[in-house]
Amino acid sequence: MRLPYNPRTPVRLVSTYGRREDPITHEPEVFHGGIDLVGDGEKTLFAVVGGTVLMSRMVTDKSNPTSEWGNYISIAGDDGLVHYYCHLSERWVVAGERIEPGQGIGVEGSTGRSTGSHLHYEVRFRNQTVNPIHYFNKDMSPEAYIDLMNQLENNGG
Repeated sequence: MRLPYNPRTPVRLVSTYGRREDPITHEPEVFHGGIDLVGDGEKTLFAVVGGTVLMSRMVTDKSNPTSEWGNYISIAGDDGLVHYYCHLSERWVVAGERIEPGQGIGVEGSTGRSTGSHLHYEVRFRNQTVNPIHYFNKDMSPEAYIDLMNQLENNGG
C-alpha cells in the first residue's frame, strides 16, 4: 500500500491509532480508530488501493456518528478492507464508482470534528478498526516508510 498522498509530498503523522488525549476536549485515553496525516504543501488525496466507493458524502446531522468525519469517502478495497478518508474539503468520486489504486479522490480538509486541515485515514475489517500503519510498506519508497515509522515511534505509537 502507498500513502494517500503524492509520493513527492512530505507527509506528517500527527496522531496515531489507539488511545490518545482527545484534541478538543483533552479527555485522556480516548480511542482513535485511525491515523491523522497532514500533507505539507500538496493536499490532493489518492486511493491507497483499488475498490468501489461505498460512500461519498458530507454528514452534518450530529445524531449520525459519522458527523465527526464531516466530508468523507469510504471505499470497499479489493484487499477486503474498507478504507475511510475523512475531513475532506473536496470529494471527487461518487458512491458505486470503481476506483483504481493511486487515483485522485479528493482534497485534505477540516470538516466535521476537526482542529485543522488533515486527513483522518481509517481502515476496517468486518467493521472493526485495524491499525492502518501496518499496511503502508510495499509501494512506498524505503525513505518514506522509514520516515513514517520514525514519526510513529517518536509519537509513542
